[in-house]
Amino acid sequence: MVLAKRAATIDRHSGGWLPLGLGIGWQKEEYAAVGVPYRDRGRRLGECVGAMRALWAGGPASYQGRHISFDGLRSLPGPESEVVPVVLGGDSDPAVRRAGRIGDGWFPYTIGPEDFSRQAGLLREAGRTEDAVEITVWTGSFDRARESDPSWVRGFTEAGATRLVIAPRIRGANGLSGPRGLAALRDQADRYRATVLEKLS
Repeated sequence: MVLAKRAATIDRHSGGWLPLGLGIGWQKEEYAAVGVPYRDRGRRLGECVGAMRALWAGGPASYQGRHISFDGLRSLPGPESEVVPVVLGGDSDPAVRRAGRIGDGWFPYTIGPEDFSRQAGLLREAGRTEDAVEITVWTGSFDRARESDPSWVRGFTEAGATRLVIAPRIRGANGLSGPRGLAALRDQADRYRATVLEKLS
């Protein structure tokens, strides 16, 4: 309920620009610290997504799951367009299948083009339409040195990536924290477009 309200509030204040990124994590100690069983974390995330979508739909909401159940709850404010897109992270096979079943997007981490291609196939096996799940990838997560190599990046786009994330330079005179700030960031994006993206087509 708290996350649904926070996400809807941010979405409303941003004019409907919030994609809500969620994942199950990997550290058993985090689950132990809050008294939640580690083994059932995937099912709990699925229920969390289902419950939030019920709350975002407006009106008195009901949801019945193994871990989350409520009846007749109202969650205000609602999101800008009655839905907050849920982007699920993870690069294990179960995480990819989960994203294919219930996600609006999938964002793996630390993955090269070959593994990405195989897992994008798993995503499609969920049986939803090709454009039902937007695929985002950080092309430099596996090999930062190749983030600007068009042939490396092409491996991701040909396998279905529709959104690419790049790591901006933060430090130095031409970095985001430098004197030019956002102008330097725009220059980096323009340079990436010219040297990488325009060579993909």
